[in-house]
Amino acid sequence: MRLYNFNPYRITESGYEGFCSEMKKNTKGIRLETLKRLFSDAESSTRHLMPSEETTLLEERLLWYWQDYIVHEE
Repeated sequence: MRLYNFNPYRITESGYEGFCSEMKKNTKGIRLETLKRLFSDAESSTRHLMPSEETTLLEERLLWYWQDYIVHEE
């Protein structure tokens, strides 16, 4: 969430190598297979083109839900 807001367009924006580099810098112990699967799933999701306004709204909604989740976990 912190890096890409769960947005597949953001994930795929810098390509696989950029995504892996960023995730490795920010996530301890993430496995290569996990990165491959996440990027592949993000690529699959981007095949459905959405207007940027819609993705922005979805990001905002997910941020609210994410914040609720964090509060719940604490």
